Amino acid sequence: MTQNNRTPEELAADLRSMAEAGNSLGEVDLSGLNQILDHQPQDLVITAQAGVSLTSLQEALLPQNQWLPVDPANSNELTLGDLVAFNRFGPSLHGYGMIRDHLIGIQVASPDGNLFRSGGKVVKNVAGYDLCKLITGARHSLGVLTEVTFKLRAIPQSSRSFQVACDNPTSAIAKRRELNSLSLPLTVMDLIRSPESKTWSLMITFQGTNAEVNDAANKVERLGFSPTSDQSAFRDFCARFPDHSLDRFWPSKLDGAHLESDAYIHLGAGIIRYATAGSTDSPSSEIHQRLKKQFDPKGVLPTIN
Repeated sequence: MTQNNRTPEELAADLRSMAEAGNSLGEVDLSGLNQILDHQPQDLVITAQAGVSLTSLQEALLPQNQWLPVDPANSNELTLGDLVAFNRFGPSLHGYGMIRDHLIGIQVASPDGNLFRSGGKVVKNVAGYDLCKLITGARHSLGVLTEVTFKLRAIPQSSRSFQVACDNPTSAIAKRRELNSLSLPLTVMDLIRSPESKTWSLMITFQGTNAEVNDAANKVERLGFSPTSDQSAFRDFCARFPDHSLDRFWPSKLDGAHLESDAYIHLGAGIIRYATAGSTDSPSSEIHQRLKKQFDPKGVLPTIN
């Protein structure tokens, strides 16, 4: 059963009716909740309903030279609710972190028909248990997000990308150590395997002031990096393998033995995207099941397999 509601109150009421009838929600449709509710540019804070697309949010922020610093694939179709609920992220997590690092407030519809809030519109809001982090990545299984509040960033003055060919993942780790020994405004550090030639490339991006980025460019060019304008590798991988799985790793354990198939590696963050579907970076099943019994005792909300 799918719901498309225009207000959070309608959604909460429908969830209560499902619980009373013994029905389950199934697919979550947030498209009806599509309003930006409040933007405080001077405070770098925005509040929007969960059905607003990430692209729409970024376009609304552009006149103020602000952005939400996340870059997952398919941002045109991705709603803010699903961005948080599925913990979507892209290459910039090296410099800016994941969406939970920018989320400061939520409103959630629970299956008992209530709406509850956690956090607020102030960045330093630490009162009570941090339900924002609990809901992030829970895939609407503990409650359906209806509203989100984010802290924002100013759009960087300058951004430049570079790449270097690597014989294998081990040589990329050596380059990573060299980069980490320098003072660089890195926001991206990804290891990419070409689907055609099966060769490896280490992709990096700097963002900051013109002076910071130019200084960083001079340093990495001495390490053999070359400028590039091609930003398509991540989008191409996600388009070719939409059901890819995630895994985490220690850089010292990364080698080519388990990377014979296609893979996209967020080297700076220690996360691998495998082309094949499988166990993804989902909540711990035992802990999650205990939480779900508390939040959703009648099984109205989606489950995590």
